Amino acid sequence: MPLNWDETRYKHILESFHGYTFTVDVVDGQAGETHHSPGCTKVTGYSPAEYRADPALWYRMIHDADKSDVLAHIDRLKSGARVAPIEHRVIRKDGAVRWVRNTLVPRCGANGKLLGYDGLIYDITSRKQVEIERELLLAAEREQRLRAETMGEVFLALSAHMRLDHVLDEILLQSRQLVSFSAANIVLVEGDQLRIARWHDPQNHNSHEHITMLQQALSSLPLDAQAIQSQQPVFVPHTDLDSHWVKVPGFEWIKSFFAVPICLGEQTLGLLRLDSDTPNAFTAADVERLLPLASAAAIALENAGLYDRAQQELQERTAAEKALRHSANRNQAIFNAIPDSMLLFDPAGQLHHKNLTADDHPLHRFVAELSGRVPGRTDSANAKLVNRWQQQITRALVENEPQLFEFQLHSPPGNIQEYEARFICTGDSEVLVIVRNVTAQKQAERQARHAERLAALGQLAAALAHEINNPLQAIQSNLDLVLDYNIDPESTQQSLLFIREEIERLKDTTHRILNYARPQSEERKPVNLPALLDQVIMLANNQLKKSNVRLTTEFQPVPAVMAAPGQLIQVFLNLLLNTADLDDEQRLHLHVSVCPTAEHVVTTFQNSGPVIPPHMLDRLFEPFVTTKKEGTGLGLWISRTIILQHQGTFSVENIGPERGVRFVISLPIRESLS
Repeated sequence: MPLNWDETRYKHILESFHGYTFTVDVVDGQAGETHHSPGCTKVTGYSPAEYRADPALWYRMIHDADKSDVLAHIDRLKSGARVAPIEHRVIRKDGAVRWVRNTLVPRCGANGKLLGYDGLIYDITSRKQVEIERELLLAAEREQRLRAETMGEVFLALSAHMRLDHVLDEILLQSRQLVSFSAANIVLVEGDQLRIARWHDPQNHNSHEHITMLQQALSSLPLDAQAIQSQQPVFVPHTDLDSHWVKVPGFEWIKSFFAVPICLGEQTLGLLRLDSDTPNAFTAADVERLLPLASAAAIALENAGLYDRAQQELQERTAAEKALRHSANRNQAIFNAIPDSMLLFDPAGQLHHKNLTADDHPLHRFVAELSGRVPGRTDSANAKLVNRWQQQITRALVENEPQLFEFQLHSPPGNIQEYEARFICTGDSEVLVIVRNVTAQKQAERQARHAERLAALGQLAAALAHEINNPLQAIQSNLDLVLDYNIDPESTQQSLLFIREEIERLKDTTHRILNYARPQSEERKPVNLPALLDQVIMLANNQLKKSNVRLTTEFQPVPAVMAAPGQLIQVFLNLLLNTADLDDEQRLHLHVSVCPTAEHVVTTFQNSGPVIPPHMLDRLFEPFVTTKKEGTGLGLWISRTIILQHQGTFSVENIGPERGVRFVISLPIRESLS
């Protein structure tokens, strides 16, 4: 076999790794002539000829922030020290910044004198981006954990103290842990007045007598009135520069301020207000941190008994977040320490070269089966996988495009390892296969989905509290009327009938929640979405005709998706009937379409009805949120939960300024084999 054939083969292998080699001659201790392999164009945008024409180009393309580190690294190499690979940034010819891993190997003469050095540049930008995204995720998790821990402490305090003043003291204490301030207070709305119910002033800006005597009219405080009416936080970075800020005698020291409304449904009970004697002391992030606390205050003022159940749910969520962080750290260690396995095949599926990770024993056994080194026939559990492997090799050669393939291998005792294989055609007669063990990554994704379900359950509990509180209050009022007052028999009968109606309402709410909280399991199988939609349209056709809805469809040929058909029927039927239930004088048009993308099947429901109010658009998938007069507010919430369980996405958007709403469901296409 000619030598240049091997060179060409390994050249293709190297180019598939987004890297290149270079050599540098050292003359009198200084870098001289350099030579770069053709792969440099793919990584840096510069050709080998450009490097030859411009000897200093290799230095200029290094990011300014990294140049000193790279030069120091080269100096250590010249001094005879052994150097590890260095990671730094380079600026491509097109201006893009890329991360590379630079490995230098010295070349010395017989007398030990340094003659030059060889290098390998490998593009690691994707890995760096993953690390940055993971750091952002961990930071978000830390923020979420802080909020969850604060909420947990508030719930514990509420369960231990039923007196309002103790509860408010605890809320101010937790506010102090979340946000730094000079003073804080909680005011309650009493008619057109604001009364300071609790305050915290560690620097004693105002006397106790001054605070207790303070009664503020809403009409004289436009910013407070705005927060109460809009149920949105009000933020003043610099009071001296805000024309709406009202200077109250004795409170001139306040230089920055924000107020978070304490809301229960459509009613604003009061405000959580924070003050600082320093301008620009607060940020929008501070406001966000206090929003959950304000929600807790609203529930505490109305019914402290709900917090026992919420505390248990928060503990479960905290445990899930801790497990997710542990899994993420473990995945990071695996990613940094273990390189991907590499296999080189010819068109017939014969293995010519392999570089396997040392401790991946299931993959070692499977590769041995592929190479025919195990006596006897192929393991029946992997026979189908071996055939599919050959199909992927053939497809990569025919289509000349990378092929992504997921598969599983059994690892005694009773464990399953999950893998992702990328088949890359490196020439006319070879296919490079890069295999990555993604077991830990899949586990982390499953744990993340579990954490999302826990978060949704907590959200549902808070919403349920709102749903059952009003009937309970009505029952209490009518019972008090019957038991404590001497009313006529007719009024007594009316009160008892009203109590029975409210109890039926509570039973109905509880029944709906239990049905949604315990969905029946259903086996997933390949589903043709256009055929399934035809079935759903037949179910809803009569209702659509009664509502005078004109229905059109546009179904493109799409691959099957792995799904539970009964659950998808529930989702699609809910969207069709929602359109039929729209209260609109104009005849509505509903257009349903299905189309494929590279990795998903996208189903769109677009109607010509009124747009969704902007303030409700972001909350439409929350439980008990609805735009219909008689709606339960649970249909879209459970529909989105089903789609998320299928690893899909569910979104909604307004099309025009006044009319037109589009719901989009995207389900993944994944070619996998156990």
